[in-house]
Amino acid sequence: MTLIQLNNLFEAVAAGTLGVHSYWFGWPSDRVRSRATNDDEIYGAMYPRLLFAVPEMSQNTIQNTDTYSVQLFFDDLLGYDNDGNPDHQTQLQKWRNLMNIATAWLKTLQSSLPLLRPDGVQIVGEPRFVLDSFSGQQRLITVIVNMNLATKTTCGTLLDFPGAIGSGIPWPPQDVVIGDWVKGDQEFFDTTSNVLTWTHNNLDLTTAWSFEIFQNGQRMVESQYTVGVSTVTIDTNSHWDGSNYVIVALWTV
Repeated sequence: MTLIQLNNLFEAVAAGTLGVHSYWFGWPSDRVRSRATNDDEIYGAMYPRLLFAVPEMSQNTIQNTDTYSVQLFFDDLLGYDNDGNPDHQTQLQKWRNLMNIATAWLKTLQSSLPLLRPDGVQIVGEPRFVLDSFSGQQRLITVIVNMNLATKTTCGTLLDFPGAIGSGIPWPPQDVVIGDWVKGDQEFFDTTSNVLTWTHNNLDLTTAWSFEIFQNGQRMVESQYTVGVSTVTIDTNSHWDGSNYVIVALWTV
C-alpha cells in the first residue's frame, strides 16, 4: 500500500467515524499556522479535526513489507466552538471526548482491514495515546495516537500520483480505489434545487458502506436528507438556493 492509498484509507475511515468533522494530511506544525489543504477546501476546517502527520517508513526488502510509523492528531477547540461561541467544557471533558472519537476511529479502521486484501495491512503492537494542549492562532486540545502499520510493499509509478506529468489523471481524482474499496465524491455549486443527482459513477448510493454530504463546508446529519439510488434529496427546511454541496461515498466491491 502506497502512502497515497494509506491517506485515502484514513480519510475514508474518518468519514465513517462519528465526531470527526474534518480530515487533513500534513505536518503537525501546520495545525498551529492553520494552513489550508485540499481536504480543508472541500470539507471546511471544522473541529474536532483529524490530522494524519507525514509518517516515517521502514522497508523490509526481504519480506517485501513496509512499516509506517503513524502519528494522528485528534484536535478540538478549547473554550469556544466552530462558530466562535463559548464552550465551557473543561480540558478533562474535552480529552474524554477526543479519546472516545480516537477509539471509535481505531475500531472502524480495525474492522476495515480485512477488506484490504491483498494489501495485508495490520496494526503492529498497541496504539499509544498522548494528551496535549497548546495555544497558537487557535486554542487547541489534542489526543495524539502513535502506532505502527505494516503493509505489503507496493511499487509506485507516475500513475500513482494525480496530476503527474504524463499520467493523464485529473486532480482531484474521480475515484479512489483502495484494495476492495471504491471512494467517490461529487460537488454541486450554487444549487437551485434541493434534489442532487449523482452522475459521478453508476454505483448505487443506497449500498454505500459510508455516505456523507456537506453543505457549505458543514457536515449534514442524516435527518436533513434522503438518499436514493442516484439522487439525494435535501430536506426543504435545510436547503436554500445558492448552497454548495459535496457528496462523499465509499463502497466495498
